[in-house]
Amino acid sequence: MEYVELEISLYAPAEGRLSVDVRLRSPDNAAETMPASGVPLYLDQRRLLALQADAEGYGRALTGQLFAAPEMREAWATAHGYIQGANAPLRLRLRIAPGAEALHALRWELLQNPRTGSFLCQSERLLFSRYLDTEDLGTLKAPSLASMRALAVVANPTDLEEHNLAPIDAAGEVERTCRALGETPTTVLARVEQRPRPTLVQILDELCAGHALLYLVCHGMLVEGEGRSYLWLEREDGGTDRVSGETLVQRIADLPPERRPRLIVLAVCQSAGRDDAGPVLAALGPQLARAGVGAVIGMQGLAPLALIERLMPRMFELLRNDGRIDRALALARADLPPGMSWWMPALYMRVRDGRLWVQERVVGAANDLAPQVAAGLDALLELLHVPDVRTTVAVFRTRFIESRAQVGDLIALKELHDLLHALQFQCYIPLTREARGFPDDDLAIENMRDYGLTLRTHTDEIRAAFARTPEPLGDGGWLDRLDQAYAYLEQAFAEHAEKALKQALWAINSVLAVQPSYINANLITRASTLRLNALVAALGELRTQLSGVTLDQTRLARFETGVAALADLDARLNALIGEHDAWQAIDRELRRIAASLCHDADELVFSWPDLRASLTPLVDADAAWAHTLREQLTQLDGALAGTSAQRLVAVFQRCNRMIVERFFQVDGELKRLCGQLRELRDPLNELERMLA
Repeated sequence: MEYVELEISLYAPAEGRLSVDVRLRSPDNAAETMPASGVPLYLDQRRLLALQADAEGYGRALTGQLFAAPEMREAWATAHGYIQGANAPLRLRLRIAPGAEALHALRWELLQNPRTGSFLCQSERLLFSRYLDTEDLGTLKAPSLASMRALAVVANPTDLEEHNLAPIDAAGEVERTCRALGETPTTVLARVEQRPRPTLVQILDELCAGHALLYLVCHGMLVEGEGRSYLWLEREDGGTDRVSGETLVQRIADLPPERRPRLIVLAVCQSAGRDDAGPVLAALGPQLARAGVGAVIGMQGLAPLALIERLMPRMFELLRNDGRIDRALALARADLPPGMSWWMPALYMRVRDGRLWVQERVVGAANDLAPQVAAGLDALLELLHVPDVRTTVAVFRTRFIESRAQVGDLIALKELHDLLHALQFQCYIPLTREARGFPDDDLAIENMRDYGLTLRTHTDEIRAAFARTPEPLGDGGWLDRLDQAYAYLEQAFAEHAEKALKQALWAINSVLAVQPSYINANLITRASTLRLNALVAALGELRTQLSGVTLDQTRLARFETGVAALADLDARLNALIGEHDAWQAIDRELRRIAASLCHDADELVFSWPDLRASLTPLVDADAAWAHTLREQLTQLDGALAGTSAQRLVAVFQRCNRMIVERFFQVDGELKRLCGQLRELRDPLNELERMLA
């Protein structure tokens, strides 16, 4: 997709007065125009500082100041005309020149359309980023997605309370981060589950090995008077190692260009600067961008956990699709429910088109069969134009239409299953965690309000997905319980009513305890009767009938390759469906045991032999995850034979987390396989049309 490019450059000349340039480039014209140049600019930062608590008022004031001059309003009108004429989206870059770095303290993400008053960064048709000049002239070559690796760092020193800092939920952060990164191969540094410690030396050693993405979770701070940023990392003994941002930036800048991360995400408080922070260039985000990193995302202020949990998984999922970070962030922002602080993530981007890596699709690659099947179907479409061939497809047509409908049902069921999983991980689990501070913890209540909005959004998405599923799922009366849960949450917040909160959590859990398993059972039934094998057989019969017809051999070869790929896809789907069903049953049993474990361990002791027998064949593999999980299961065997109830609970919870993580991975693999089936939608539709 081509974009209209608009660059707004802010300068601070020697005399200290700000000025603005505007450059514009249309998709159909490589030449740049400059609709505004050297326009004087006055920014009332004290007024903006007073509006920090009012996002809409802040954005309105900042927009009014930036577009106060007639030349700026005319430049925007010119850009708007290009957008309308080219019917293209807009890529807006804010370039803050050397000498004007303090302007990064402003919340530019709250800029509004000067014509309509709508927020620019909440539109899917506008990609916004901040740009900093860099002295690094190295070429940034986009690597392939297949070669991308991630480094996740979660630092939670043991002595944070001595620094008046709250402990970080390291285990929860690791789980959320790995879930957010999805199928990206990820190395984790965190003081949990015997992982390597998040020390500066260990971080740099891993970066030297080459990681395209660095995701950093820790405490961070800008120190007044010093103009420096600091990160609270760990020493080998678990204590605090307060590392200056300058040190980390310099060590990353010293890496060869091909070894530097393409993207750094800083889930660190004040990592993008503060409105009252003084020399804001000391903030880590801008520093890393100037050091030559392709793109950096930093948080402006104290980002709520609910925001990070909702935004990051969606952003990484979108980023994997086409590798453009500004587009992925824009779409993830647009997906956030109303009320979330969507403006907090600030993107500093060095690459002009936002592309951090490319997805190489090779027809014939073993891990992606859809292109081969699609090519085979396209070849069949071409062959069907031959009159002698069209007379051979009567039997094939019947089997094809049956299979086509079943593929659609399978995809619809998987989409609903995925949304219920998202409800569990992005809403219910965080709500139960924050509920411990209700009603006395104001921050917990604020986070819970965000999760309430997440519940409302997920409920709408689940209801829409349910409407697309096949009839045997019933009337969907259970959806009313999610609406009821939202009403209970609203009551709990309004009245500080603990009973209403418990009723809300019970209503959500009553859905999650039953519906994912029920939908999974329907998914298994549909998959087991999916006639892909019948379709493969029909295609084989069609190939036999074509043997007596003179045909283009190249097209025929593509058709045969497509038939073989479809057979492989069918075999993988059947194997994965079976594994998914086994993990689903274990997950259901673990949920039941975990619910009773808070009272006593009898249920775990009683149920463990059967559960252990079910787990054993699933972990009988050479993969690293299977080896680690087998070790944890052995530890749980020992804990059950011991006398320490506290150790038993701790070991069980570790096993539970690892099993859930593996189930999530299998679920993700099944989702990708259904995604390959979805890629066949267009060629299947075209083939169905021609067969009719």
